[in-house]
Amino acid sequence: MTTRHTTQMPTHVAPRRRSSRAVRLLDPLTETRAAAATDDAAEAERLVDDLLALVDAGLVTITTDPGAAARYEIADDSASTAV
Repeated sequence: MTTRHTTQMPTHVAPRRRSSRAVRLLDPLTETRAAAATDDAAEAERLVDDLLALVDAGLVTITTDPGAAARYEIADDSASTAV
C-alpha cells in the first residue's frame, strides 16, 4: 500500500502565477471626471435643499427609529384637514 504526503503538490496540476501589474490608486482626475464630480456634488446639494424646503413646508416629515438612520416620509395631513 502506497501513501502520499498531503503536503506534496500533485504532479498533474501546474502552479499558476499571475503576473503582477502596477495599480495607481491616486491617479489624478481628468478634467471631464472632475467636472462630472462637481456637477454631481452640486446636484446633491440641490436635492438636499429641496428636501429641507419640503420639510419646512410641512409636506415631508422626518422619522427616526432607535438605532436606525433618519427617514423622510410624506406628511400625513389627514389630522390637519379633519373637521
